Amino acid sequence: MSIEKDLERQREDEEANKSAIESAADSLYKPGAPSIIHRQSERGPILDKEEVNPSRTFIPPPPKVFPDEVSVKKTNLVFRRLLIAAVVFFVLSLGAAAALYFYGNNIISSRNIDIEVVAPPSVPSSDTFSFDISVQNGNNSDLIKSVIVVDYPEGARYVDDNTKPLVSERIEIGTLGKGQIAKKTVSARLFGEENVEKAIKVRFEYQVENSNGHFSKDKDFSVILRLSPVVLSIKALDEVNNNKEITLVADVISNSNNILSNVALNVVYPFGFTYKQSNLEVETGARGEFPLGELRPNETKTVEIIGTINGQSEEDKVFKFNVGTADPAHIEKVTTSLAMFVHQMSIRGDFLASSVTFGSGRDYGTLGESLHGIISWKNTLNDPINDAEFVLKISGDLFDTREVRAGSGFFDSNKSSIEWDKNTDKSLEEIAPGQTGKFDFTIPLFEYDEAIAKRITNPKINLTLDIVGQRVTQNNVTENIRSSFTKTVPMVTTLLLDAYSTHSTGPFSNSGLIPPKAETKTTYTIALALSNSVNEITASELTAKLPNYVTYEGQVSPSSDKVSWNESTRLLRWNPSSIPARTGYGSSPRILYFKVSITPSRTQIGQTLPLVTNISFVGKDAFANTDIKESSLNVTTSTKEGKDNGFEGGVVVE
Repeated sequence: MSIEKDLERQREDEEANKSAIESAADSLYKPGAPSIIHRQSERGPILDKEEVNPSRTFIPPPPKVFPDEVSVKKTNLVFRRLLIAAVVFFVLSLGAAAALYFYGNNIISSRNIDIEVVAPPSVPSSDTFSFDISVQNGNNSDLIKSVIVVDYPEGARYVDDNTKPLVSERIEIGTLGKGQIAKKTVSARLFGEENVEKAIKVRFEYQVENSNGHFSKDKDFSVILRLSPVVLSIKALDEVNNNKEITLVADVISNSNNILSNVALNVVYPFGFTYKQSNLEVETGARGEFPLGELRPNETKTVEIIGTINGQSEEDKVFKFNVGTADPAHIEKVTTSLAMFVHQMSIRGDFLASSVTFGSGRDYGTLGESLHGIISWKNTLNDPINDAEFVLKISGDLFDTREVRAGSGFFDSNKSSIEWDKNTDKSLEEIAPGQTGKFDFTIPLFEYDEAIAKRITNPKINLTLDIVGQRVTQNNVTENIRSSFTKTVPMVTTLLLDAYSTHSTGPFSNSGLIPPKAETKTTYTIALALSNSVNEITASELTAKLPNYVTYEGQVSPSSDKVSWNESTRLLRWNPSSIPARTGYGSSPRILYFKVSITPSRTQIGQTLPLVTNISFVGKDAFANTDIKESSLNVTTSTKEGKDNGFEGGVVVE
């Protein structure tokens, strides 16, 4: 009972707490409440009594919709749409599954194509490399217009022509039926360095019936080059003195059972190296490009490079050698590398600064004479050098070992070397800092006839000076030191200039009397003959002058030679350009013929008249790098035929 009373009391309190407005609202909206008549207000006109409808009742506004109710309605709409979409997706999936079940076996996919390559993991470089390719069609439809394409790496060559690059190869298959397998064997030659991995791509291209599309599937594999077809060996000093001539020798040795074509050696010279010459004598040597041509099995080709090196003390210089095959269009440039070698050379300061000079003051020798050389040296260290030894090795063409004179040293004919040590010169037992000294030597040279008889061209003498000693530092630490340099002494060529006149021989027909008669015209053929012994002569020019009473007839032979005549200076100029070695020795001299005429005056009766005067030749010895100059006696009316027949025939008669 007490609980019911408490609840009733609570409801009474709530009724009491209602505001007057709330109570009015309750009575207003209570069923059966009286109508309310609108009265005059400030916002509108006052209604007349007859306009008031006593029966008009108040219509309450529509119930208010709260936000929670709207959210519920929207959620239901979303769920309904999702349900519809799920049903549609289910129906479509069911249809796709049915289609796949009934028609899926006719779908063509590259996943159903299997490419298999059987190849050795490694192969000797340059040898024939064969591998098998099999392609299986796992589809239930035929593949048409199918092709196997093999893309080769750089360095691949055709088996039957190793000079021709092999970039790609297409193998026609045609129609590959369902379930069928196509097998092909492919061969090539791979060139490259040893232990280099070469990647090869196999691609199967195909089409399908009733489609213009092109489809493909790839398969990559690689092979390692096991052996290089060439071996590259470099011989060079590890330490050299600054600003000295050095020699680098590269031996290219065949390591292949096949003939290698278009082989080339490329060398990257370091900064400070100045190329002078090589044994191949190619113009591209200055760029470090040496074509070697064909290399047969077990054959060795040698490239000897000579130059000078400049740099700071303790500076390292790196030479990079690369031998390989070249493009036939550029036989000097390596396109596929077969072997590489890097040689590091350190520049060391001269502990004994030395030089070799010659008494003539020239850097070349003359056959038939002797080379009188002087070795000058100086200890440039701040420490003494003990037990110094100087060894001068002599090699080359055309010197007489029996007549070599060693000065204070000892010449060993077995080694062809001159030696100076403390046994021959006491001053070498201990060389103080700053101490200087000199040694002299003489090398007799054979005559030019010897070189011509032996058919020697570009003769030279090579002098290699090796110096060793023991450096004793202030801490009494002994260090073995060494210095060396090579000097090449070229032999200069000789040019013979023979000038003469003829009347009855030569390429022209001459007229007039022999001997010449006063006031009667006589024509002559002038011959200028050049013979060159051992070195090529370039940039050559010959000039000759005609006296005033001699007429230049304008005929020359050969007509292709470059000849000019200046009437004002009366100077004839001939540019023979290059004159090869041994021209005139075992072959014909280089001869220019031209025609002149005279009409002697009576005052010249009894005289032999000069026809050509001031004959001089200048040119450049391409090997010895020195100027060649030669001159000849005047050419007169005394002809070569007359001299050969024992009479002059050149005196003007009346």
